[in-house]
Amino acid sequence: MSTTSFKHFLCKNEEGAAAIEFVIFAPLLAITALETAQLALRFNAQLSLSTTVRMGTEIAMRKGDRPETIVELLEANGIAAKLAAYEAESGTSVQTGQPEMTSANPDVTGVQSASRPKLELSIIPTDVCFTASGMVVAARDAGTCAEPERWIRIQGRYDHANLKGEPDTLHDHADIQIR
Repeated sequence: MSTTSFKHFLCKNEEGAAAIEFVIFAPLLAITALETAQLALRFNAQLSLSTTVRMGTEIAMRKGDRPETIVELLEANGIAAKLAAYEAESGTSVQTGQPEMTSANPDVTGVQSASRPKLELSIIPTDVCFTASGMVVAARDAGTCAEPERWIRIQGRYDHANLKGEPDTLHDHADIQIR
């Protein structure tokens, strides 16, 4: 076969062109579809977490300054919840430090199977003091200032696995002032 007839064969004969195009574009389409599904699953998980935190916030607004009642009502609605304590050094401001949570009631964690995603809320009662230098957050009744405002933080965590089987943890929270 001469060079001229080979060029003529490539330009004029389209047999197998669809198969070659499929081999080139099918992996790209598959990767795009999987990444889109992964994004949809993460969005759904974040939406579930935000909805659950909002539910906890609504219960807290109705029940006021009773963290134990909030935990009980959340668990009655099938949501794993625990009462947690705010732990930070005295004077740590919200801008420079984040609360470290420890379970004050480890038996109140809800039942989750190993195969299901874990969605958990922590109810953290705190005192907040506003000073000239900023906002100071402390554990409830810590005596940080003379007239603290009472707040409750609803902090949510959602542990799930992505399509690759890798763990992914999402976080959300809401702060409610108790009056």
